[in-house]
This record gives sequence, structure tokens and C-alpha cells, in this order.
Amino acid sequence: MKDNKSCIKKIMQTGSYDIIDAGTLISYSEETDIVIHYDLEGFSFSIKMSFLEDSEKKDFYYAAKQEDKNIIHFQLYNFKNSFGSGNAEPIRIAVHENKDVYFKFWVIQLGNGGSYKVDYTLYRGL
Repeated sequence: MKDNKSCIKKIMQTGSYDIIDAGTLISYSEETDIVIHYDLEGFSFSIKMSFLEDSEKKDFYYAAKQEDKNIIHFQLYNFKNSFGSGNAEPIRIAVHENKDVYFKFWVIQLGNGGSYKVDYTLYRGL
């Protein structure tokens, strides 16, 4: 009997960028962070997203900072919007094999005070 295993390799691109990863995540609750760990051919890093409230401002905004050596922490303030909020332009977060790596996200809060749904894409220049 012949082994009929097939191998499918999926390559996604947009413009002059490879899409390394894209997906949708839902936080466990309103209070929990989302963390995505990556290992790109020996280059490891993590993206952490925290959902916070700033009572002094009404609009949503985010701050990105590097934690430790390989953790990028996105602090998302006032993302309590059922229509969604996110970054309009991809954010450069790393360089891998002399190519820039970018991150883009869109967040929707599910229900009144519920979990967060995050759509995200990770890009790398061709």
C-alpha cells in the first residue's frame, strides 16, 4: 500500500510583504492578556496585549514598549468598542534576516464588559 500523504505549503502575501501569521483570538475574559509566542527559524519573540482603561481620555489609544529582550507589550487603552479599534498602519516590531517585521491588529469588545476579539496579521518584507 502506497503512502498518500500530501504536503501543502501555504504562502500568503500582500503587496511586497509575506504574511507570516494571521488569525483571530478571543481573550479568556476582559481582565486577561493575550500573548502570542513566535519562533521564526531560531528567532524567538512574543507579542503581549493588555487591555486597560484610561478614565481621563475617551478615545482609544495604544502604547508599545519592549519588555525584556524579546517581548513587545502593547498596552491597549479604552478599546471598549463593539465596532472595533486598531492600528491603521502596520507597526514595525523587529528585523528578521535583514527584513522588517510588522504587526497590525483590530480589536472588538464582545458584549458589555466582555472578552476581546483580536484579529491580527504579522508581515515580513520580501
